[in-house]
Amino acid sequence: HPGPGEVGTLQRRMFSAPSAIAFDVAVSKLTRISEHHAVKAGARVANVMNRPSFFTGSHFIGSTQFGRITDTLVGARQVELFLRYEF
Repeated sequence: HPGPGEVGTLQRRMFSAPSAIAFDVAVSKLTRISEHHAVKAGARVANVMNRPSFFTGSHFIGSTQFGRITDTLVGARQVELFLRYEF
């Protein structure tokens, strides 16, 4: 790899990490019982596709950890259901 202030021969973005994608969804439904009372029900889902997004540790080309996948950026799918009574 080139020294400080030198131009190397590698192409641009040669060592890009894998892409990170997280797709979240939320849906809810409000049902009025009377003028002053309502019930709201819904769900929130984080990382719907349950697709891992990997984290590469060091981006310094001289490091022993360079290019090694060491962790994930996005956790597993999480589902949250809710029911709310408004008065």
